This record gives sequence, structure tokens and C-alpha cells, in this order.
Amino acid sequence: MPIAPDKLLKIIEDEEKKRWDKQYPVKVTIIPKPIPLKVSGETYTVLDAVKQDLIKVFLWRLVSIPISMLTTYLFTGRADLSLKLTIILTIVLTTGQFFYEKLWRYLINNHI
Repeated sequence: MPIAPDKLLKIIEDEEKKRWDKQYPVKVTIIPKPIPLKVSGETYTVLDAVKQDLIKVFLWRLVSIPISMLTTYLFTGRADLSLKLTIILTIVLTTGQFFYEKLWRYLINNHI
């Protein structure tokens, strides 16, 4: 008696899974458990660290935006150009700082 195609497919998938599990026994979870980080004697999770990085980046931007506007205005003498440059710089530098903070935390926890 022939095997139905869907049952044959299921048998093949099961065999492939067994072979894969035997070859690669480490299980990977899609949602990882929080990894504790030790910083200055205190333990944080990765999520805590990301939140801290975001807060730090945005608070610094609140300080740096007026500084950027004033500086570009002093150089250009034009408020409209100063505002445009400040918006562009804020977006670029905020993104750059966030990824720099992530790289820094990675280097501190893994290589330094």
C-alpha cells in the first residue's frame, strides 16, 4: 500500500530534524533570557543596558541641540540654515551615538 504524500513529507521532515538535532545539539531560542551584566559591581540585564543607552543618548541630545543651533547660527548668521543643519546633525549623531554605546558595552563585557 503506497504512503500518502503528506505522511511521506512528514516522515522526511522528522528524519531531517533528527539528523539536524544530532549534528547540531545546541538549541537556539528565539527570545533569549536576559543576560546579566556586571557594571561597577551592580548587575543589569541586556534590556536594562539598552534602556540606559537610549535614555543617555536622548538626554544628551536635549543638551546638544541648543549648543548645535547656537554654534551653527554663529557661523552662518542664518537661523533657517542653523535649524536645518541642527536637525540633520541631531539625527545622524543620535544614531551614531546609540550604536557607539552598544559597541562600547560589547567591548567592555567581552574584550577589555
